[in-house]
Amino acid sequence: MNKHDFLNELSSRLARLPDTERDKAYAFYAEIIDDSMEDGMSEEEAVGKLGSLDEITERIIAEVPMSTIIKHRVAGKNRGLYMVLLLICGFPIWFPILISLFSVLLTLFIVFWIVDLVVWVVFGSVAAAAVGSCIGFFLNPEFGMRLLLLGGALACSGCAILLFPASVSVTKQFALITCQLWMKLKNAMLKKGGILQ
Repeated sequence: MNKHDFLNELSSRLARLPDTERDKAYAFYAEIIDDSMEDGMSEEEAVGKLGSLDEITERIIAEVPMSTIIKHRVAGKNRGLYMVLLLICGFPIWFPILISLFSVLLTLFIVFWIVDLVVWVVFGSVAAAAVGSCIGFFLNPEFGMRLLLLGGALACSGCAILLFPASVSVTKQFALITCQLWMKLKNAMLKKGGILQ
């Protein structure tokens, strides 16, 4: 694919974005291709080293702030007098529904992340129990109690060692799911029949 075809395809894939963002991406990738060609690459090699258009498009959309997308969507609307009157008169109905919906979604999001917090609290508790048992082992003069504390320290240490990678994995998965939901929301805002249509 040559530079012209690549940039045209990129522009068509970014047609849903505001003009300023699309022009910025166009200029950025045109400059990268030109720089690569100045370094001795052919036009096709310069385009090929950029990667797939799907990944590039996804990366550009991910970098556009949500506020820019919302401003672009709202500015593109031509609301008539009837629509404005309907919004004003319906305010006592749609506003509480909107607040309730937002509250429910926010609560679900918080509960989602509290599960991750609980996993880390369990890990911290087991690790603290291991440390406490070790300290008790050295401070307690009775042999039987020291043996019990040593066993507890070993058991808690083993559990902490097993829980740490699980806790990290859960946090990574939750972060990945959160990013995917954010991207889906952005894509929904950019689509023609999107949320603000």
